[in-house]
Amino acid sequence: MLARIVLLLQPQRSLRARLQLSHLLTSLLPLLILGTALLTTSMRAERRIVEHTQRSVAESLARDIADLLARAEYELLAFGRQAPFGSEQRLPLENAAKEFVLRHYPDVIELAALDLAGNERARVSQDTVFFASELTNRAALPGFRPAAQGLIHRSIVSDSDGSPRLQISVPARNSIGQVVGVVMASLRTDQIVRALATLPPSTGRSAFIIDRHGRVLLGNVPEELRIADSLRAWAADETPISMLRGRDGQPVVAARATIAPSEWAVVIEQPTAIAYVGSRRSAWLIGLALLLTTAGVVVWSLALARELTRPIVQLRDAARALRSGHLGDTISIERDDELGELAAEFNRMSRQLAESQRAIEHRNARLSEGLALAHMVQRELLPHGLPPDAPIVASVVCEAATEIGGDFYSYVMLPDGRFRLIIGDVAGQGVAAALVMALTTSLVDLAAREADTPGTLLARLNAELMPRLSVARLGVALLVVDFDPHRRLIHAANAGMIAPLMVGPQQCAYLPCYGPPLGVTEPVVFGETGTTLPDDHLLVCISDGVVEARDATGTMWGFQRFEEAVCRSASAGPEPLVEQVLAALRHFTGAHAPADDLTIMAAGFAPRKEHPHAPLLVPPAAAHHHK
Repeated sequence: MLARIVLLLQPQRSLRARLQLSHLLTSLLPLLILGTALLTTSMRAERRIVEHTQRSVAESLARDIADLLARAEYELLAFGRQAPFGSEQRLPLENAAKEFVLRHYPDVIELAALDLAGNERARVSQDTVFFASELTNRAALPGFRPAAQGLIHRSIVSDSDGSPRLQISVPARNSIGQVVGVVMASLRTDQIVRALATLPPSTGRSAFIIDRHGRVLLGNVPEELRIADSLRAWAADETPISMLRGRDGQPVVAARATIAPSEWAVVIEQPTAIAYVGSRRSAWLIGLALLLTTAGVVVWSLALARELTRPIVQLRDAARALRSGHLGDTISIERDDELGELAAEFNRMSRQLAESQRAIEHRNARLSEGLALAHMVQRELLPHGLPPDAPIVASVVCEAATEIGGDFYSYVMLPDGRFRLIIGDVAGQGVAAALVMALTTSLVDLAAREADTPGTLLARLNAELMPRLSVARLGVALLVVDFDPHRRLIHAANAGMIAPLMVGPQQCAYLPCYGPPLGVTEPVVFGETGTTLPDDHLLVCISDGVVEARDATGTMWGFQRFEEAVCRSASAGPEPLVEQVLAALRHFTGAHAPADDLTIMAAGFAPRKEHPHAPLLVPPAAAHHHK
């Protein structure tokens, strides 16, 4: 009908103009109807808004003040539980009270600890600890009896200078919950006053606390309202909202909320002349803005949202497919605007991700192949067994934390019949450690037969490694042990390794030989340690990865567990000892992956009349059965 009227009134206008006019009329008519309804209901609505706002703020303030009281009461109850009320001496209780006052300064003005007869056992203020002669009996105070019966009592009293303070009495309980005394504290009311002062000016003129008799306890209440009969009458009923009149006759709208669990209440008051002006103005502005914008925004937003979200939904579905692994999928482009450009960029990104994934897979395959080859080469660098004429029996396990590592060992048969064992540990893991390991083993092979003593060998290797490793700030730990089968002596020199452990039926002690790692500083003179190694004794050498192995909780295996495992196997041969130590280590770490390379070697002199061919356990590949 309205469209026909518009066509009859303006037949020469364009379709756009008639649609604009039709839209104007259809929007104006509802606006006039709703505006009239708003005018007739605004007065009732403004009253409800003001009352609801005041009540909400009063409840919020009541909760904040209740939280302040609860925290203070909780601290006092905790003091009552922890303070030595059962002690016969006064000094421990006095010290506890003094510490409590200092810890809660300046909120706590005074703290007193009473027995169940009301006698003060200790009383402490912010600057005074009262002597025994100054202590009194407080049984007659209002808060003592409730606290002695297990209740909490709170009140607001006036100080000597007229300033208010909060008086709280709580029971002191022992470990089984029995009341053994009473704690009375006087606290400043500054925090409560500040909480009352946070009242928004638009909500109320003042906020204050009253008791159930209508007496004002705290707060900046107008004087004409403080002595008003209407305030005392309102306190006697349970109405949360009331219209009060002061002694000057000015009407005041007030709301209150109880401070649980006390009988106090927070009151917020505002003259009606101020309270209703803002709410009335806000109701007009909000209602008018809502009416003017609702019709156009709803229609326009629905159409625009449908048009704009359609390509976005397509992008969302494509992104989900991309997340699920369908790299390279694209979406159709149906627009020439920014959303169309976004779709084109998404397609390019999807294709690039697919190409990158293929390249990464190819690179990973090549890297895995290279690591496998490096693992085989590194394994071949280690000895596979003792020579037939070796004067010792030995067993070793050498495992890398990753595909390749930095632990290694070697041996050399010297011309004079001595047998030289070398065990090393390159700092770090992975490729860098493997490269340094390969360099070090090469230098060891070249110099081990020419050096007369273990210390000389270490000094020569340090001179060779220092210029190569100083730039990369790497180091190599190395232990060299010479076995003299004729005199049944061993000589050892150490460069940063864990000292070897000598074990036998009646002995389990470290061989005292120490020194700095190779490649760290020069020149260095490496000391040597020599001793007799009986036939029934073994020398156990390890890398730091053994004692630093961790379980799933991060706890290290440590030297104590290592020593216990070795000493339990002291009477076994080299191979059983290594196997039992490795089994104890695996039992401790469980399925937790090793964080560092580990090497365990046990060696001792072969019997004088025979040299059994006891092969060294080869590196990781032959040691997997221990895992």
